[in-house]
Amino acid sequence: MKYQNDLRASVAASLSAGGIDLFEHLPYILQDLWAMGVSPEVVIELIKRHQVLDTCSKVVDLGCGKGAAAITIAKEFGCQVAGIDGMPDFIETAKSKSVEFGISELCSFVCADVRERIEKLKNFDLAVWGSVGSIFGSVEATLKALAGCLKPQGFLIYDDGYIREGREITLPLYIKRTELLKVIASTGFKIWEERKYDAEYIMYTETEMQKPIIQRCQELMQKIPQKKELFRQYITNQEREWREMEEDMECVTFLLQRSR
Repeated sequence: MKYQNDLRASVAASLSAGGIDLFEHLPYILQDLWAMGVSPEVVIELIKRHQVLDTCSKVVDLGCGKGAAAITIAKEFGCQVAGIDGMPDFIETAKSKSVEFGISELCSFVCADVRERIEKLKNFDLAVWGSVGSIFGSVEATLKALAGCLKPQGFLIYDDGYIREGREITLPLYIKRTELLKVIASTGFKIWEERKYDAEYIMYTETEMQKPIIQRCQELMQKIPQKKELFRQYITNQEREWREMEEDMECVTFLLQRSR
């Protein structure tokens, strides 16, 4: 295989799990959450405003989680959507949800390593990259990989964040906006829209996610006391990440278009 990193480690890192020891418990911890990355509502808003898709379009959601964005796109626009994620339980949930929403014929969900599968993905009208993390390494490497699965002039929804201007800190894998804009341009993309999230939205979202995660971790501490420190550390990791989002980061969703 091209990538030496274990798939479970990659998935765990993208979910801020800190290591593979927590991998088997992530479906339980995250069972109450459907949308875990990019906001499906924001995705639909951007697509509609810029008239990106129609019923003949093809969409791929890379690191699709439980399929919230993919299923919402398929339901709204009646187009074919493929979703790929490395967590088997998430993919099973996505398949069940597509049946529940009556659009299973439009959706294809596969459990696979995105890093391996992406080389075979070509000519999509839209790709969705919703807070998946650094599985390709740098931002530049990520955008280059994503560009390869788009048709010429294809679109990318890129949901992530950058370090706020004036913050003299170093966050692994994050850069400042000025540098990010240079990387976007150098990798052959142009920006159609940059959607920023205000502090009120961030705090509301964090609260909605934080409560069930802490509750499920506390339940596991009771059920598996020998792993109490593992679950406690996950809560700590989440709290640190949420604090960084509030204090040091600008959380954004870009609509980008491949310009070459």
